[in-house]
Amino acid sequence: FPVTIGELVLVQFTEKTDAFFDAKLLEYPYRGMMSFQDATKRRKVSSWNKIVPLNKDMVARVEEVDERIRQRVDRST
Repeated sequence: FPVTIGELVLVQFTEKTDAFFDAKLLEYPYRGMMSFQDATKRRKVSSWNKIVPLNKDMVARVEEVDERIRQRVDRST
């Protein structure tokens, strides 16, 4: 059962890098990522941990799936 674009999935963001957040999809055996600009529309962020808390289960929407089955997720509102 592959992940489809637009699907809401349960994710856990595990790491913040210089350009994106790394995530694991809890319902699928896949990894995901979310860029900073996809995380918020704000120009200045005082606390990334409030917007994307690490190691906490969250609901996200799949925005893109590449050929190697890596998900790019966008936090659901």
